[in-house]
Amino acid sequence: MPRAPSSRPALRQALVLAVVLASAVAAGVIVERRPAGNDELKISVGELRSQAAELELLLAQDDSALPPRFVRAQATQLARAVDQSRQGLQDLRLQPALQPRRDQARVLAAQVAAALQPLQAAHGPTAPASQAAAHAARRSLQTLEESLR
Repeated sequence: MPRAPSSRPALRQALVLAVVLASAVAAGVIVERRPAGNDELKISVGELRSQAAELELLLAQDDSALPPRFVRAQATQLARAVDQSRQGLQDLRLQPALQPRRDQARVLAAQVAAALQPLQAAHGPTAPASQAAAHAARRSLQTLEESLR
């Protein structure tokens, strides 16, 4: 007489699937709670460096080369990007050893944001001091980014 199919293989497969799923969820939670390292901070600093370089190029344009409306729009868009990068730096949960570097990046990000404000308000002659500040911020961010490698 034939034997009835056993439900043991199906039960075993369900148990293995449950263990694998629980392991994947646990691994995801562990990775999420782990503080960010050099690579994550380097990405944020690289974004800021790129934004500072864009500001530097915008400031370097001859005042008559670009329409004032374009400059204001570009500066406003760039300011939003800088604010998002600043918020990303603020929200980044870092290893304690990286806190001073984040603090340095936040100071430089504030300098970039401050240099953008006059361009957002009106397009007039750019002061050489603004250009020098943008250049210094970009160089400092580049040095910081390179130190995170």
